[in-house]
Amino acid sequence: MKVLSVPYKSLDNSSLGILCLDSCIFRLAIGEKMCSQPMSIDFYMLLLFEAEAGFHAVDLVSYKVSRGTLLMVRPGQVQQWDNQNWPRATMLAIRSSFLPNRSEPLGRSLPVEPMGTWPAHLDLGEAQYELVSNSLAEIKLEVLAARDDPSSTSLLLHLLFVLLIRMGRMDELVPPLAHRAVEQENIYRGFRRDIETHYKESRQARDYASRLGCSGRTLSRAVKSASGMTPKQVIDERIALEAKRLLIYTAWPLKRVALELGFAGSANFIRFFHRTAGFTPEQFRTTYAHRLTTDAEDQARVSARSDPTP
Repeated sequence: MKVLSVPYKSLDNSSLGILCLDSCIFRLAIGEKMCSQPMSIDFYMLLLFEAEAGFHAVDLVSYKVSRGTLLMVRPGQVQQWDNQNWPRATMLAIRSSFLPNRSEPLGRSLPVEPMGTWPAHLDLGEAQYELVSNSLAEIKLEVLAARDDPSSTSLLLHLLFVLLIRMGRMDELVPPLAHRAVEQENIYRGFRRDIETHYKESRQARDYASRLGCSGRTLSRAVKSASGMTPKQVIDERIALEAKRLLIYTAWPLKRVALELGFAGSANFIRFFHRTAGFTPEQFRTTYAHRLTTDAEDQARVSARSDPTP
């Protein structure tokens, strides 16, 4: 099953970098037929679902969604819409370049690290739903009124931070910055960014520590404090996720998947995948391919029963 690549520019050609829209508008912009297949985005996406029930899948995890369900998806993750129920949602799309660098004064005040535990999944109560919905409405109004000057960007960043702080109070999406040493926080962020660039090249924690200019012990402390895992576990988790994507969304033979992920051969990849995922690659591909086929057939049967045309 092919994965559709959806760039931010397909939604918005302006230089602003933040957009709030209804999921119906998103579907029209992308095309309903295209929206029915798995897609990968190059921007951050926040989804606040409204009344209709259904599901939304992110990286092979299917979330039941209804009024008050909140999902956050980060760049590169593969998501799939429920093309039977089309649950409606308010969407906030944020280009990575819109977020300030941590070295900037405004960047240091960013309350939530947009990598660690995304996608975050929250089920909001009615009062919480109204609070988040109102914040999104305010951001949408400011986007429409935005001018091409720094003041518009600054105002929208502050509104985004307010929203993230409120969400953090509703549920601890990630450990607050105040609970971690600044130096360890910076090392962890750098480590996660470096993984995205180099995970196909190296699975050794010492290589990442070297590029970050710290010792292996320092990296281990920072990663353990932030995620509860060792650097090796975080690296392996990222590689295993990409392996699952390739096994499900491509028909590549195992040898090509192994080479794409930096393994010397299929045997090494099979051992790695079995250790991290608990299945052989063939077992995983067969199980999930059957599940996807069954889901598609079920939806087709439901559509046929509800179609009034003879």
